[in-house]
Amino acid sequence: MGYNFSDRLTVDLALAYVYNDDHSIPKNTSKILNSSADGAGIIYNPYAGLDYEQKSEAYLPAINISYKW
Repeated sequence: MGYNFSDRLTVDLALAYVYNDDHSIPKNTSKILNSSADGAGIIYNPYAGLDYEQKSEAYLPAINISYKW
């Protein structure tokens, strides 16, 4: 959405909504996330032996102000 305040000044606005409903990884199925195999190490597998579920959402606002000199 944009609005011209004058011949020289323009303001543009935008809003975005991004989401991920559900992302799940069963336990011991990812070598780099939740494996509890020998030698995997807790540093490299922060959720070792656990089920992992993720839900993400974000609102992304943007504004652009243009002024012609």
